[in-house]
Amino acid sequence: MFKSFFSVVLALGILLLVACSKEKFNSEEARKMEQEYEKLIADYEALMKPAYKDMSLQYFIAATNSTPENWELYAQKEMLFNKILSDKQLFERIKKIKESNLIQDPIKRRRIEVIYLTFLGKQVDTAKLNQITKLQSEIENKYS
Repeated sequence: MFKSFFSVVLALGILLLVACSKEKFNSEEARKMEQEYEKLIADYEALMKPAYKDMSLQYFIAATNSTPENWELYAQKEMLFNKILSDKQLFERIKKIKESNLIQDPIKRRRIEVIYLTFLGKQVDTAKLNQITKLQSEIENKYS
């Protein structure tokens, strides 16, 4: 009787020790991923804010003063924006954080999901993206 009780207590102790060490490992890993997330967001915003602002402003100028030159400038700004979105290394960083499932805050998880989906659509050949942008710009110029 004493032997089986001792075996059960020992097994529970080992289980508790393993569970606590795993929890500590996961919390350490989650903390590192949170830091990586914060750095990624800072890098993302530093790249995207000026590029998006320039592209949007040029689109407004082209839409209100429709000339081939304005639409060409808009196409160039959009191509720069697409270049950022098609960056493979940045996409891999985003994907790593998203797939780790270690971000606890639901707002942060949603934000990384939206960023991931934004980049996912541009993970194609940059030459094709540029060709699409040029054609789109030509069509907008023709019909605006």
